[in-house]
Amino acid sequence: MGSQNIHAHNDFFEFGLEFGVIGSGFLITLIALTFVTAIKAQTRRRSRLMQAMGFATMMAIFSLMIHSFTDFNLQIYANAVTHIVILALPFIVSRTAQVS
Repeated sequence: MGSQNIHAHNDFFEFGLEFGVIGSGFLITLIALTFVTAIKAQTRRRSRLMQAMGFATMMAIFSLMIHSFTDFNLQIYANAVTHIVILALPFIVSRTAQVS
């Protein structure tokens, strides 16, 4: 009989098992830094569009965290790349010049 692959069906546990404490620390730091930057974009930007981009990023982080507790959402490359683009939005929004 061959070996069976046993998975936790949880992206966070899988990430921790595959990359260890240091890799998980990088992931947690990235998500926390993105979340804080999204909050700053909402409070410091005057443009409603830029504020909405910060809010949308926060909601995307929440929804992905909820989904990742029960599924391998980030194992699908399209989902992982989309999440990376969403995580980049608040950094772009916070450094975009104010247009009047």
